[in-house]
Amino acid sequence: MKEIIMTKEQIQEHKEVILWFINNPDKGVWHKGIASNRWHLYYNPSFYKDFIYIQNDEYAESRKAIIDNETVQHNLHSDCVTRPARDEYVSVSKINTQIPVSYYRIKPKEPEFNIGDWVTVGDSNPCQFKRFTGDLPEWNKDLDYEVIEFTDTLMRYQIPNFDRSIVKLWKPKQGKLCVFWDNNNDWYVISKFIDFSNGLYIDHMSKGWDNIAPLEFIDTLRGIE
Repeated sequence: MKEIIMTKEQIQEHKEVILWFINNPDKGVWHKGIASNRWHLYYNPSFYKDFIYIQNDEYAESRKAIIDNETVQHNLHSDCVTRPARDEYVSVSKINTQIPVSYYRIKPKEPEFNIGDWVTVGDSNPCQFKRFTGDLPEWNKDLDYEVIEFTDTLMRYQIPNFDRSIVKLWKPKQGKLCVFWDNNNDWYVISKFIDFSNGLYIDHMSKGWDNIAPLEFIDTLRGIE
């Protein structure tokens, strides 16, 4: 490790990382400029005051994620000794090294849409996002990929290794006819969508509904696949 000359301000700003680096010079530290989106590993850091540095230890990925404004969580049951830990997480703003690294995680990003949601594929009419359950054609039965299916009354999309960027979650447009229904009944109403308020979809009669779907949903009600 080369000699490091620093000001009091530098030492005060990066004290925790500097002390760790003195004891672990062969591991290096992660460095990131204020305006940079990338991390770099340095073995001879200068610890500039206005730069960001973190230890290159087993918690490094979680530390970087916190600085990058991702949500880092640890298992609430990390102190479990006599029983298996349960998947119950709480978000944190700082890493506690008394908690094993295996109990930390970067919170998975919520998918834009899920199985059963109504979506559009390119310029298509709304169709439902489904898990493919049919038989694959002979020519691709041996291929190792998941097939996702989008079905409406006109077409079927079977997209190997499908690119979610071409698929958008369907959203009702004001003044358009849609299908409305509530969770506690089994009847449906076709009406114009006006607004979304207080967790309810409002139709042109000012009634609020729990659920909404495009007119293509009618074919699903008829049992048409």
